[in-house]
Parts: sequence; C-alpha cells; structure tokens
Amino acid sequence: MRIRQITCIFARESHEFFRDKILRVIAFAMPLSIMLIFGYGLALDVENVPMAIVDEDHTPASRELSYKFIENKQYFDFKGFLPKVSAIEDGILSGRLRFGLVIPSRFYERLKEGKSSSVQVLIDGSFPSRASVAKTYALGIISNFNLERLGTMVKKLPLRVETRYWFNENLKQRNITVCGLIPIILSIAPTILTSLLVVREKERGSIYNIWTSSITKAEFLVGKQLFALAISMVNFFNLFLITVLLFRVPFKGNFFLLLFWGVLYILVSTSEGLVISCFVKTQVVAVLGTVVITLIPAFLYSGYLVPVSSMSADAYLFAHAFPPYYGLSVAKGLFLKAAGFRTIFPKLLVLFLFYVIYFSLAIHFFKKRES
Repeated sequence: MRIRQITCIFARESHEFFRDKILRVIAFAMPLSIMLIFGYGLALDVENVPMAIVDEDHTPASRELSYKFIENKQYFDFKGFLPKVSAIEDGILSGRLRFGLVIPSRFYERLKEGKSSSVQVLIDGSFPSRASVAKTYALGIISNFNLERLGTMVKKLPLRVETRYWFNENLKQRNITVCGLIPIILSIAPTILTSLLVVREKERGSIYNIWTSSITKAEFLVGKQLFALAISMVNFFNLFLITVLLFRVPFKGNFFLLLFWGVLYILVSTSEGLVISCFVKTQVVAVLGTVVITLIPAFLYSGYLVPVSSMSADAYLFAHAFPPYYGLSVAKGLFLKAAGFRTIFPKLLVLFLFYVIYFSLAIHFFKKRES
C-alpha cells in the first residue's frame, strides 16, 4: 500500500468532516449523549428507599431496632414514625413509601423472657429487583440486631462471618454500568461513522472518482478507517475522562493496556462499518442498519445487562460470536480488577481475529468498478 494515497484520503476526509455539521454531531455528540443518558439512567443501586416505622412497643429494644434502620441513611430515607399499620399501607399505595417496619407490642417482653419475637416488614413489590434488595438490607440489619443480643448472652459467638468483596468493594452498581458503557459506545458510534464515510461517497456520486482512479481498494478503505480511528480515539479519551472524573469510577488497571485495547477495539468497529457500507447506498439506511446490527449484540449479548454465564446454551454461544462480549470483559477487567496483559491476551487475540475477518470482508465486497 502507498502511504501517499492513504494520506490523501485521510486529509480529504478531515476537510469534509469540518464542513459537515451533521457528521460532527454524529461523531462527537452521540457518544457523549449515550454516556450521560445511560450513565445516569442505568444507576441500578437501590439507595434512599423511603420508609416509615410503626412502633407499637415503645421500649428500649424497639427503639434500638428502629434506630438501626434510621441510621442507615445510605439505604433508607426515614420519613417518620406512624401511628398504625394502615398508614404505612396508604403510604405504599400512594407511592410516598416503599418500605415499612412494624414492631408489635410485647416485642421487648418476649425477648426478655428468652422467647423469639417477630417484626413485620412491608415492601412495595411493584419493582421486584428493588424490593429484593430492600428485603436483603432489612434482613442484614435484623441479623445484626440478633447477633448483638446474642453477644450479651454468651461470652463468644461460635461463628463470626467476615465478608470481603473483591474488585467492587463498595458494591456500587454504577461502577459496573458506567465503565461497561465505554465498549458499548465504541461498538456503535465508530461503526456508524465509518459506514457513513463510504456511503456518503456513493450518495453524492463521488465514488466514481475512486472507481476510476489508480488507488487500490485497500488504500481507500485504510484511509477511511484511519480517519474514523482518529475521531473515535478523541471520543475514547472523552469517555474515559467522564467515567473517571464525572462518575468517579475507579480505574485500577494499566492505562497503556486500556489504550491498546481501545485502538484495537475501534479498529474492529470501524472494520464492521466498512463491511456494512458495502451493502447500502444511502446514509439513512447506513445509520438505521448499523444501529440495528450493533445495538442488539452490544446490550443483550455482551453481558452488560445479563451475565453471559446465566444465559441459555444457545444464547451463550451466540454471545461469543460478537466483539462486544470480549470488549466488555476486557474493559471491566482493566477498570475494576487491574487485569494484566496475560489475563486479557486471549480476548485481545479474538478481537484481532475479528478485525482481520471484518477488514478482509470489506476488501472483498467493496467493488472498485461499478458492476
């Protein structure tokens, strides 16, 4: 391949890019919009659950249990004590409350007699995942209350559990969803951009100049891809800064490994865009077709919404046939696990194979002369 021809294509695309406002919006505004909308909108952490308490016992033990819930300000938003259970039910029905704790009378008396007592927990189940997490919070607080009371009765508890979470120590769901958006966006935006760069030539008729020139198919496609790579790398750095500075997702890995992955992953996406551009003739079809082709694998089969290991056997194999699965695995490994090169090398190798296959298909299907 001749460097001069590739450089000319790159320079020509740069000139056209700064003249085309719509293309600049697609190239820069779309990735940032997806990151901000989904970054804030897919915050799945269950926090500040509005709750109220009905204390029918009014004893030190009931107040102690109540304040264990009230003090957990990160998980529960305490709205106050209510006089009766029906008030909690009304609050849940109206949407003002999502959680209610009812401590019955004779609660302390039964504990004092060495008998088991009970409390009632009312949870809004209209969102099952949120209700399940709120139930887990309640069980944890009540279990801690039980352990403290047992500790006053025996000198030493026979078993003590110490839990340590690896890689996402604070169990922040946003850490997972936001850093996972980087490979999702880089599988969609560069593909759309690259497909438009070629289809635009067909729509305007300037593709005839390419067909009749001495430039080879590989030189033409490489020039287009390098320009898309340069634009997409700007988005890559923007997404990284937003993830780390705005959403405060910790980055534990090697930045140069992440940079290497970013270049390779964008090459895969832009190569896929080149393949798509070989089969469409208008920019509208290119955008719509690329969104359909990239969006479904990116969200459904990458492990972003549902772990791939939890999928059916057919879906599990299907997920491995798309680059987002490998891209998401590498991004999470570098951000949260500080994965080294040996750990991510197999997935990088698969991504490289995707790049070779996609770019070879683009060269094969791109016609230098009109048929």
